[in-house]
Amino acid sequence: KREEGDHVISPFEMEAVEKRLIDLLESANRQNKDEIEKLIQRFTGLEPSNALVFALIDFYLRMKDADRASYWLQKLDSQSLKASSNLIDDVFLLWSAQRGPRTPWRADEVFRTISSLIRDLDNSTSAVNTLTFKLMLQIWSNSEDPIAGRKILDLFSEMIALKAKPD
Repeated sequence: KREEGDHVISPFEMEAVEKRLIDLLESANRQNKDEIEKLIQRFTGLEPSNALVFALIDFYLRMKDADRASYWLQKLDSQSLKASSNLIDDVFLLWSAQRGPRTPWRADEVFRTISSLIRDLDNSTSAVNTLTFKLMLQIWSNSEDPIAGRKILDLFSEMIALKAKPD
């Protein structure tokens, strides 16, 4: 619901704001993270361009924030995800460096979502490359979760079913 005094942003203004934010993201560092977060909150309810999403993913990768990088990775459309296997690998490489009981579960959730989005694009092929599978295997191997062994077996089974070939 619009409040009196709310400003509806035009497509031209949106493009200008996105361009400025992309410039900020490229030069931002840890000290700017809170400011960037506040600016991003202003985009709530708006669809950011892929260029902005890529800049946000890159920013959060530099900040070593796997959760936020994953959040924005999942905002890419299927076509962009399919063409971004290196970026996907970078996000999962960041997850593989994380520790904690929720790490493998969160990484697995992101892995499943991204795989599904890409597989929906072309039903015939594996959604991710074998490096991404390898990183997921590493994430679960580093986990102390009692179900880790089962998850590793499931990943191997999935690779076999998809006839995944080494990269």
